[in-house]
Amino acid sequence: MDIPLRIGGELVGVMCYEKTGKVERVFNEKEQTFAFSIALVFASNLEARQRRAVQTKLEVALKEKDLLIKEINHRVKNNFSILISLMRLSKSQGKTIDPKLFLKNMSNGYFQC
Repeated sequence: MDIPLRIGGELVGVMCYEKTGKVERVFNEKEQTFAFSIALVFASNLEARQRRAVQTKLEVALKEKDLLIKEINHRVKNNFSILISLMRLSKSQGKTIDPKLFLKNMSNGYFQC
């Protein structure tokens, strides 16, 4: 007797029940119901394992994403620190600071205020 194993309607395997001995065997209704129940439990177990594996992958991806966001925030914070330091340096040298002119000069690759 063969019972299909399905997860989400997709066939993922077959559970085979075989007789032993030389006498041909016909499985009665109770045996068929029991075999079907065992197949359902086994398919549920397989599905749970697949879900746990996917969940683990998602958790790893989420941790990686969080780490990358922290790194980007750190770099942006450092870049703003450098800009503020350059503006303070310019101010301490007695130069006026026009933020638009300052950013334009910085984006052109040279510093003049």
